[in-house]
Amino acid sequence: MSTQTKSGRMDGRELTTYSREKLGDSIQAKLGSWEPEIRKGIPVMVDGMLNRIQQALMDKHSVRFKKIGTICVKFRQARKGARVISTGKPVDVTPRWTATMVSSSQSTKGGQPTFIWSDMILFLCETYSLSEDKARELYTELHCILNLVASGACRIEIRGLGTFTPSFQKGGKRRNPKTGETVTTKDSYRIHFKVSDVIKQKVYLVSDEAKPKAA
Repeated sequence: MSTQTKSGRMDGRELTTYSREKLGDSIQAKLGSWEPEIRKGIPVMVDGMLNRIQQALMDKHSVRFKKIGTICVKFRQARKGARVISTGKPVDVTPRWTATMVSSSQSTKGGQPTFIWSDMILFLCETYSLSEDKARELYTELHCILNLVASGACRIEIRGLGTFTPSFQKGGKRRNPKTGETVTTKDSYRIHFKVSDVIKQKVYLVSDEAKPKAA
């Protein structure tokens, strides 16, 4: 079985880790055809994209990545009688917000408002005076690196935002909850997202906040 550890290793091999700086440099290198004056600002734009995603999560909005998945933000009510999976010990779960990466095929029903592709394109155009085509090209490159995470090739660790790491999924027989049909799946990877302690401690942990009411 393929395994991934907290140190960033997969099957005994070291995963490439992308930081803010490395993401900016990598995307800048890929967009070598851009005009020099615009291209030199790419690292700043990449940092801006990451900050915008971070702000969306701080605002308790889900974030959707096209054809990859969604960081789904939801409120969880307090719950008693839960058990720790690893030990079986009972534990009381406090009310809290969670941010979980779900695949593009999974439902995000019950989640918060969602920050989508067009929102980022608009942000890039307005903030950095980019054409829509260049904004799309820039955001697409970030998606390409997220796809590398989804293939088990690398991980992304962004201070203040969180980490995106590949998680191995063993293939086998599964039941489709919508149709009841049994299907056979292949070994694959999915992206596991862990929100940063900054967001978790300042925004997501609550003690006196009621579950958001429907508008």
